Parts: sequence; C-alpha cells; structure tokens
Amino acid sequence: MLNKNNDKLRRKVDRFLNDFKKLTYQKPCYVKKHFKNTRTMTRLGYTNQDCVEVIHALTPKHYSKGPIKDKQHPGNYWEFGIKVEGELIYIKIKIAFDKYGDEYPVCYSFHTPEFPMNFPLS
Repeated sequence: MLNKNNDKLRRKVDRFLNDFKKLTYQKPCYVKKHFKNTRTMTRLGYTNQDCVEVIHALTPKHYSKGPIKDKQHPGNYWEFGIKVEGELIYIKIKIAFDKYGDEYPVCYSFHTPEFPMNFPLS
C-alpha cells in the first residue's frame, strides 16, 4: 500500500513540476526579493535566471511537502530541497494567478532551510 501511495504522490509531484517548468518558458519566473532569498543568491553569485535553472533541475526526489494551501493568496505552494554549490537550498514555488486569471510561475523561497527537511520520494 505504501508503494502505491508513493507512486501516486510521485505522479502528482511530477505533473506539478512539469506544469511549472513549462510555464517558466512562457512567462518569467521571479524569485521574490525577500532578505533571505537575496542573501542566498548574493552569497552564491546567482541571478534570478540561475535560480530558475536550479528549479528546472528539480525532480520528484527533491520534493519535501505540498501541495500546501497558501493562506495569503489563492492556490497552493510546493516545497522542495536541492543541493546547490554543496549546500541544501529550500525552494518554495507556486503556480499563481494574475488579476485576469492567467497563470504565472513564482518562487517565494530560495534559501537555506530554517527547519529540517524530509524527502519522502528520494
């Protein structure tokens, strides 16, 4: 039963990642300019585009949590973790909607994790 649930979750995560990545080729994906994100990007010498390339490298094995209901905006976000330049980076991404109802990709978090991360599909 556990393997069946993991397979279902893996397909769900894979579908989200494919949709998100596809959207990044249609519309710009911006990493929110929060202090933690900016500090991490500066330390790594990363641009917004470098962060998007890291997001493109995400696979279901990098999945940590989600979908999680966004309490501030409509929709759900997903959490991932991936090694970048030898350190674990916490990535929180979402397919958001503009005022016209059109989808766009957004990265809320790109920084070192502030809590232990689990990777149920790794």
